Amino acid sequence: VTLLFARAVLKTSSGAVAGLPSVPSVSGGFVFAGSGVSLSFLSIIWTWGGTRLSRRLIKKKKNYSQTKVANMIRRTITIGATLNLFGMFVTLIGAQAIVGLLASKLLSMQGVTNFGITAAAVSAQTLQPIDILVVQANTNLLL
Repeated sequence: VTLLFARAVLKTSSGAVAGLPSVPSVSGGFVFAGSGVSLSFLSIIWTWGGTRLSRRLIKKKKNYSQTKVANMIRRTITIGATLNLFGMFVTLIGAQAIVGLLASKLLSMQGVTNFGITAAAVSAQTLQPIDILVVQANTNLLL
C-alpha cells in the first residue's frame, strides 16, 4: 500500500500526470488525516446527543414503548459505531499516505544540491529509513 502512495507522489511531483507542471499542494494523507479528525469531532457531538437521549429517557416525561426506546438506542449506537469506524479507517489511510510521501521523499533524494552537499548527507540528518519503518509498522499493526 505504501509503495503505491509513494509511486503516485513521485508521479505527481515530477509533473508526469497529464503533462502538467508540478504544483506544490497539500498531500492526500493530510486531507485524509484532517477528515479523520473532523469525523472525530462529529463523533464527540454524536456521543453528546446520545447522552442527552439517555437523560431524556430516564426522566420519562413522555411514555415511550419499550420497542421505540430500543429502536432509538439501537439507532444511536449503530450510527455512532459506524461513524467511529469510518473515522478510524480514513485516519489510517491518511497515515499510510503520509508514510508513502515520506518514502517517496527518501527515494527521490539523489544527486548534488545547490550547496554542494549530497542529498544523501542531508537525508541522513533529516529523514532516516527507520523513521518510515516505525510509522509503517504502527499503521500496519492498526490495520
